[in-house]
Amino acid sequence: MKLSGGTLSILKNFSDINKNILIRKGQRIRTISQSRTVLGQAEVSDNIPVDVAIFDLKKLLSAIGLFSEPELDFHDSYLTIKSGPSTMRYIYANPDVLRIAPDNEVEMKPFVTVSVPCDVISGIERARRTLSLDQISIEGNGGKLLIKAVDASGASRDEFAVELGDSDRKFKAVLQAADLNLITTSYEVEIDKRGITHWKGENVEYWISLNVNHSEFLESVDDE
Repeated sequence: MKLSGGTLSILKNFSDINKNILIRKGQRIRTISQSRTVLGQAEVSDNIPVDVAIFDLKKLLSAIGLFSEPELDFHDSYLTIKSGPSTMRYIYANPDVLRIAPDNEVEMKPFVTVSVPCDVISGIERARRTLSLDQISIEGNGGKLLIKAVDASGASRDEFAVELGDSDRKFKAVLQAADLNLITTSYEVEIDKRGITHWKGENVEYWISLNVNHSEFLESVDDE
């Protein structure tokens, strides 16, 4: 089979979250970071015929990239990559040595749900890198809803903010920027004050832990 561009994009993104991955048989792909602070999931168009345990996903993607028109044949313990007269064999890893994403669903109890457009995510990331900031904060101040690039430790007072709309909630949900390895698209973001966020895109979603030491949640203005 030939992997679609969409599947390859998902695998490339997931390799930035964790080089280990167990791709289950079917069309759902999941990964989890070594720190267990990020869980990623995507529904892809390709139907993988067997479970595939990969120790170094970046290495496999680089190997696939050596071929101009790669055709993948999945076997029980290995896969072959072929194009014209060239063939490569890639042996699956032992699943016991991998950090494998759990199969269970994540229960969310949203304190607030926020729409974050694609261009805003890209802009925040560019500003964060320019200012050398390590956190992203989604905040409600009882009037405006904002997403910011910040240094939550206070070592730097620089910040970059974008208004997302109005909100009667007062909260600050802080995430480590290193955990926000997102496919570039728009997201509906559920924020659970128990310490987790759910970023849902068109065909991909992520559950990302909050930095609980710098996050805070108050009641809405109407409840005070």
